[in-house]
Amino acid sequence: MPNPVKPQAFKIRPLAAQRKLSRGLFEQLAEQIKSGRLEPGARLPTEQALTRAARVSRTVVREAVAALRAEGLVITRQGVGAFVSAAPQHAPFRIEPERMQTLADILNVMELRLGVEIESAGIAADVPRKPSCAPLPVL
Repeated sequence: MPNPVKPQAFKIRPLAAQRKLSRGLFEQLAEQIKSGRLEPGARLPTEQALTRAARVSRTVVREAVAALRAEGLVITRQGVGAFVSAAPQHAPFRIEPERMQTLADILNVMELRLGVEIESAGIAADVPRKPSCAPLPVL
């Protein structure tokens, strides 16, 4: 059985409405996971406990947990709860628009996308998906 969260080890502050609430809750939970206050395998507090602690709606909590899952920080099991991933440091690759500060940053991202997207399109054109599909003609 997963370790329950000890009340004294778990602290969530109420959130202010000046920014997206789900992002704020996500950041608080992610920080607790990354710092080790929530250990791998630990069950996150229930949806109800998080709504009370952060003074937000269930939708906000669900969005925050979905973001944690997308980042690889938690694993969810329907009807059981959300649990801290055993390998939370393995986050997926992300391009974060808020971190792009200069024109050079934007151009670097565009260059990356060109290389990846053009190569992906070429591979997709060369590999038929179904036996009934014929390869595209070479121009």
